[in-house]
Amino acid sequence: MSETLFCYRHPQRETMLRCSRCGNPICASCAIHTPTGYRCPDCQQKLEKKFITATWHDYPLAFLITALASVPVSLLLVFLGTLTGFLGWFIAILVIPSAAAGIAEAARWVTRKRRAPWLFRLAAAGTVVGTLPAWLVALWINPFGMIYLLLYLLFATPIVYGRLAGIRLN
Repeated sequence: MSETLFCYRHPQRETMLRCSRCGNPICASCAIHTPTGYRCPDCQQKLEKKFITATWHDYPLAFLITALASVPVSLLLVFLGTLTGFLGWFIAILVIPSAAAGIAEAARWVTRKRRAPWLFRLAAAGTVVGTLPAWLVALWINPFGMIYLLLYLLFATPIVYGRLAGIRLN
């Protein structure tokens, strides 16, 4: 006959589950399903901390490099808005993904390939903030360029985030 187990985080809840790493009893609401079994939140947090390698200065560096690199690209796209028709769209389709990949690689190089979820988010935010001067120029000079800026935001932001986070689309 097996003994009754109680969750180590919720002592009033009976359970039959145990953490696959430390063996502590865990209830269904605490259990985190992983490919190797159920883990308790403490073990999962320890495991995740191994993959967060960014230092404090990587965060502002990633933000600044992506913001500064987005300024010339977004300004180019505003001026590209004067080329209406097939040529302008063709150039935008070529420029945006290539520029976004280059911006992501610049951020990866500056941070020395260190990783953290907020690092990726700040780099994506820097990509967005870097377009602000181009929005002002577009309002003043070429409102049609705003369409290209929207395309840039729609495609470049997830490309920067995805490349830094290691997301691969096959």
